Amino acid sequence: MRKIFALVIMGVLLAVMTISQAQTVNWKTYNDPQGRFSIKYPSNWKEEYEVSDGKGEVEFDAPNDIDCEVVVQKRSLGWKIRKDVTFREEDETERIVIIYGEKYELRFEFEAPSEYFEYANKTYFKPMIESAKVK
Repeated sequence: MRKIFALVIMGVLLAVMTISQAQTVNWKTYNDPQGRFSIKYPSNWKEEYEVSDGKGEVEFDAPNDIDCEVVVQKRSLGWKIRKDVTFREEDETERIVIIYGEKYELRFEFEAPSEYFEYANKTYFKPMIESAKVK
């Protein structure tokens, strides 16, 4: 019975991973000019890179007032705790996620109108986070 349960769980996990990968098949890959990170993003989104105060910042502009900003900076000496916070301000919902690499940390700031947030989170934000590779 435990073997069957374990096989079912493994099948579900494999299906979830496959669906997530399938969603990003036609996406573009953004490679940081300094080689600190890479991330996949939808093909119809526009990206703009800038540097200020030693931080690299990429803004992804999408249709339907959906925005994503990714900031890369040297990793602080604190703990490697993944932070993930979602909050609502009036008619917009924002999600902030921090991912730590060995040398750098990425801070994602996702924003969407509240009525579209769950869809945007599932369709765009989650696959973008899962695709991120940081040094």
